[in-house]
Amino acid sequence: MMEQISRLKPEDYVRLFRVQGLRFLITDIWMDFYKTKKTLVVFDEDHFTSYLPKEVVEETLQEGVELFSSVDDFEKYTRNFKVYIASAHKRGRELALKDNLLCDECEEFFKILSDFFIYYIKTEFFYTDRSFELSKGNKILEKNVREQGELKNKGREALNILFFGEEGYLNRILKTLSRQFSVLVGELSDYSRREMYELFEGKKVLNEELVNRKSFVFLGMGDKVLIETGAEAVEIAQRFEHRVEGDGSGKRVHLKGTIANAGKVRGRVKVIKAGYDNYDSLQAIIAEMNSGDILFSETTSPDLMVACMKAGAIVTDQGGMLSHAAIVSRERGIPCIVGTLHGTKMFNDGEEVEVDAEEGVVKRV
Repeated sequence: MMEQISRLKPEDYVRLFRVQGLRFLITDIWMDFYKTKKTLVVFDEDHFTSYLPKEVVEETLQEGVELFSSVDDFEKYTRNFKVYIASAHKRGRELALKDNLLCDECEEFFKILSDFFIYYIKTEFFYTDRSFELSKGNKILEKNVREQGELKNKGREALNILFFGEEGYLNRILKTLSRQFSVLVGELSDYSRREMYELFEGKKVLNEELVNRKSFVFLGMGDKVLIETGAEAVEIAQRFEHRVEGDGSGKRVHLKGTIANAGKVRGRVKVIKAGYDNYDSLQAIIAEMNSGDILFSETTSPDLMVACMKAGAIVTDQGGMLSHAAIVSRERGIPCIVGTLHGTKMFNDGEEVEVDAEEGVVKRV
């Protein structure tokens, strides 16, 4: 298993998302769908980073064009996604409010979470960007691409309710299971779904194994997932971080990305790293931001809307032309550069920068 993972070449992958605090259990849930896309996840130093093979990105972009070019297929997808969101919210809340859970209810809940990504993947930049590029002058594509941007926001709201924060359904479920089986919530976050079900059989994961999962690698193989933990996972994580992310050390003078909305502006940097582990404190972090600051973030979402409204420009590590940051920046008429990979690592709060969204470059002043 380790041999298969160690043969992976970083140059064959495109980085997707980097998020703080998405630990073993959430990765196991996420990979239930994403294994079909041969996705790679590395977790080290409390950061979840996912990668997609370049050939798969090409496939998803083409799938997106086919979906958004079809009136019937897009209407069916939109309808099914909205129905799913409503049913997931209703049933998820019912399960989250129970005082005790049965094993089959636990399985049902995790299935609700994993099925979410069957729909949500179609809102991501590696699915939508080519359709956006081709949409100019194509009425069907223009309409469907615009509606997809709106649907992504609804999907993100559902994702937040299902996964994030103290009041999120997943955290409520973990608190219930913690009481039932006398296992700390933090420890349950490092269980797999299968191991959660085994709690109902009286089995618990050894502490040594949980400690080993402070670093891990998941590799999707279509119908299964390969997993590596411990020192071997750290080596893979560091190799991918160095090769795909770039320097990010602060020594470089500028970085490049994709222009989501043109313009040029100077301002002071405000880095906001929204993650699973700081979801509930996010608004307090945003309150520290000044009007006109340059917002640097891994990505933006409705949770960061107040920050976006304050920003003189937006710079993100990931995302595409239909990302939340791109849409908001076009609506507000402010410069925006997406897909810089490591802007949040390269710049620090208070530094003065120039965002040149004519050339797609961010420079220190």
